[in-house]
Amino acid sequence: MIYSLTGKILKKTLDTVVISCAGVGYAVQVPLTTAESLPAPGREGTVYTVMNVTENDVSLYG
Repeated sequence: MIYSLTGKILKKTLDTVVISCAGVGYAVQVPLTTAESLPAPGREGTVYTVMNVTENDVSLYG
């Protein structure tokens, strides 16, 4: 389980944040309120996550 990610925000959209941690970019699906509350791309931030594992997919939600 991935509890949180802390690192550089690489990209923000209305429903996704990409955060770089130890050289790996993680795409996290987030609600608009979370996306708006995170720092601008290029700055450090933390996203608390829930990992959803299914037969066909592994997703992170923040």
